[in-house]
Order: sequence, then structure tokens, then C-alpha cells
Amino acid sequence: MTEIIIDTDLVSSIPVSPFLYGMNSAFTYQRDRNATRLEWEKAREAGVRLMRLCAGNNGTKYNWQKKISSHPDWYNNVYPDDWDTAARALEKELPGVSGMWCFQLLGKAASSSGYNFNDKGFNDERWWEGVEQNLAGYGVPDMRGGNRALREGDPSLYLMDWPVDSSVALLNHWFATPGLGLDKQIHQYWNLDNEPDIWNVTHDDVMREQLPVLTRLGVGLSEFGERTFLLDALPPFVKAPDARRFVIELVDELRSAGQEVNSLTRGYLSA
Repeated sequence: MTEIIIDTDLVSSIPVSPFLYGMNSAFTYQRDRNATRLEWEKAREAGVRLMRLCAGNNGTKYNWQKKISSHPDWYNNVYPDDWDTAARALEKELPGVSGMWCFQLLGKAASSSGYNFNDKGFNDERWWEGVEQNLAGYGVPDMRGGNRALREGDPSLYLMDWPVDSSVALLNHWFATPGLGLDKQIHQYWNLDNEPDIWNVTHDDVMREQLPVLTRLGVGLSEFGERTFLLDALPPFVKAPDARRFVIELVDELRSAGQEVNSLTRGYLSA
């Protein structure tokens, strides 16, 4: 058996770029779960430079006006979710660290928690193999597990129409005057939603079948598979007189570009 020796030379080592360090959905302000002082301290010690804070699947149906979102990995129940507080906390606790968020493009957003599945009464909020069943909106669970309910809940009871300009209006809420006055340079990275290529699995209460072109977005967005687009908000939001129109036009360009395109430049976009 060949002996392998690993020698670490600490004298001539090359520093690792600080821009390599990021955290995925590290801190949330959802339900009763808020980031703790210890968690912020750990992030500072780790040298994090970028934090993805849109909460993945939970970000797709986020309603920034009501500060709620539908959770597809937990019966589609609707719970409080506060990006305003998370964004402010990032600026306060980690100065200079960038945040990454997302625009909601599914065409639906959370509207009410009044039709949540009673997970407390069902099994005391414990995880089981049926947590992905669509039970919000008076669904009936299939006790055998799996992701299909005996009777699907009615999404019209807990979701509302949410065109792309409703999503992009968050920019004015955060950056315009009057507004929250958040730092555009800190919050400069934006996903065009989260994994639209598998919405027929993660958000099948709205989209049962995946379409070659996701026409249910209202303005339409081409299907780009695993590729994720990040919108660098600086300098576009400084240069563009209407940031909302900029993003709406960008989505239109994605729709018309087709599946053979994996990056759009426009000077602002990178894959």
C-alpha cells in the first residue's frame, strides 16, 4: 500500500480571497425564528462576504407588502416572513457584506394564513413523509405519505395574483424616496426567482406541468434549466431612471431569447 504524505507549508502559503466566502439562507426572519447575536458573530468570524437571504423555495411566493410567504415544503402553509428586517439587520450586523434576494415570477404570492393546514393538531408539527402534500386550503392528507394529498387544497384561498411589477416594486420600497433608505450597493444581487425549471415539483399547487416557456409568469420567462441569473443592481439602478421598468424589460428579453442563450450581457447581467 502506497504511503501518502501531505506537507503543509504555512510560511509560503497564499491567502485565500475573501470574496470566496458566502452563506446560503443563513439567517431568516420567519415565523418565530430570528437570527441570534451568536449567529451574526459566527458570520463575522468566518469572513462571509455574500449572504443568500431569499430562503430558496420559500422566496417564490413571498409577499413583501404583507410580509408573508407560502412554504411549499411544509403543506404550502403561509407564515410571517420579513425581508425588510433581514435587510436592515444585514446592514447593521455585517457592514460591507452583500445580500442576495429574488424577484417572485411565478405569478402568485401568499395572501392569507387563515387557511393553513392544522399541522399542530395533526401530529404536533412533526416532520413526516407527507409534508410536501398540498394541504393548505382545506386539503386532506394521504396517510401513506408521498407528495400527493387525498384531496388537494385550494390555492386560491391562500394565494393571490402577483405580476412581475408587484415583485419589482420592492425596489422602490427599499431604495426610493420615500422608502426604507437601504443601501443599493449592499443589496445588489437578485435572482430571477428560485429554480423555475422544477416548479412543477416544488410549486405544483400552481404549476402542475412544466412548460417549455413558462407562460404563467404573466410576462413569460424562458426555461433556462439549472442556470441562475444574477442581476447586479449597481450601476443599473443608479443609471436607470425607472428600475421597475428595467427589470420588467429584462424579463421580456429572457422570454424572447430562447433556450439556447445562457447569458445576457446588456452590461448588467451575468450567469
